[in-house]
Amino acid sequence: MKRYRYAEVRFSAYFVGVSSTDSLTVEWLLAELKKLFPDFQFVWQTLDFEGKLCACNIKNLHGKDVSVGMWMLQQLGLNGWEVFQVGPEQGCFQLRLEEET
Repeated sequence: MKRYRYAEVRFSAYFVGVSSTDSLTVEWLLAELKKLFPDFQFVWQTLDFEGKLCACNIKNLHGKDVSVGMWMLQQLGLNGWEVFQVGPEQGCFQLRLEEET
């Protein structure tokens, strides 16, 4: 039986959001983003039951929110994640990564 980790990337001209069932994925993406935009800020964030970051919206991307959202999708894709659903609103992508068994 296949098992997956899931993530969602949301973006518009005004924000970028990311969430995942794997908190390490969120932390890794934000660490990489910090290299490009060291002054980004959290609009809100959610912690999982272990106190690890599992979802957030960010701002202060200097008008490059859509580009950053696409960059996040690219980074996840390069690391084996696949988009399996788009929508329902524009700029919302659900991804999955098959776990090793």
